[in-house]
Amino acid sequence: MNYSKNLAAKWLVVFLSLGLGACGAPNRFLLDLPAAGSITAGQPEYNRIGLQMVSLPEYANSEKIASLLAGAVIVQDENNRWAESPADAVARHLAAGISRRLSAVVLVEPFPRGFNPGLQVEVRFDRFIRHVPRGNAELGGQFVLSSGDGRTVRHIERFSIVNPLPTDDYAGYISGLDDGLSEIAAAVSRAALTLGETP
Repeated sequence: MNYSKNLAAKWLVVFLSLGLGACGAPNRFLLDLPAAGSITAGQPEYNRIGLQMVSLPEYANSEKIASLLAGAVIVQDENNRWAESPADAVARHLAAGISRRLSAVVLVEPFPRGFNPGLQVEVRFDRFIRHVPRGNAELGGQFVLSSGDGRTVRHIERFSIVNPLPTDDYAGYISGLDDGLSEIAAAVSRAALTLGETP
């Protein structure tokens, strides 16, 4: 009888330990690829585009998701994190969005050998934050379109996007980011259509 009680007690400790471990594990959020959208009107003069790795503010370049609180206080959440490098996730999202709009091959650096893009795109963020008091996803910065060899700047455009979140949790923030990045991909695509390919 005592043996059965001791065995039951041991298993209870194991189950409690597993439960506590699961509760303590952080949530990890994936920025998924954008849904298929319509092709931007017009026909680009190139079919290969190189996207440089995006630049994020230091507070946003952590695996811990950053939020802006009242009083201009930024916190990074230990319990809510990115499932991968945020810069990698953002670059992949933008590349997919531009590719689908222009029906072009868009690769993120480092480019494979033999890939000679007709246009290079650089996107630099100076704001990338979940604004808690306002309930917004806020994205700000600029993108630069350069010649295929990257030596000649051909277009510079700033962007400032403020998207109300559908819900006030982290899932709502990811949704707001998805919409904002889609807007940036659309702006890049429209600008690219005004440029011709540089040999």
